[in-house]
Amino acid sequence: MDKEYKTNTYTTQLVELIEWERFNPSEEGTPKEWALTRMMEVAKIELARIEDAKANGYEIGLTKKYIDAFKKLNNELVDRFNALGGDAHSNYMETDPKYQD
Repeated sequence: MDKEYKTNTYTTQLVELIEWERFNPSEEGTPKEWALTRMMEVAKIELARIEDAKANGYEIGLTKKYIDAFKKLNNELVDRFNALGGDAHSNYMETDPKYQD
């Protein structure tokens, strides 16, 4: 497994993580809502990938400060989506208050 993981390319990993669906504009809302939804899904996947790498001993070089910056950007997407009338509170990521820019 370890050797297989290291030989996968970034593109291969992304393709494996994406669930392909047929796009239905009538169910997806406006283009902006669709884009915000997809970006929040990608943020969840990326954070899960970072946490998995750290848990499995891969040296990825990210400190908590950098991970918190990532979470804050995700939370801005959540706020933008909610302002459009959506409900993305379940995508909110907890940050550490001591890492304020």
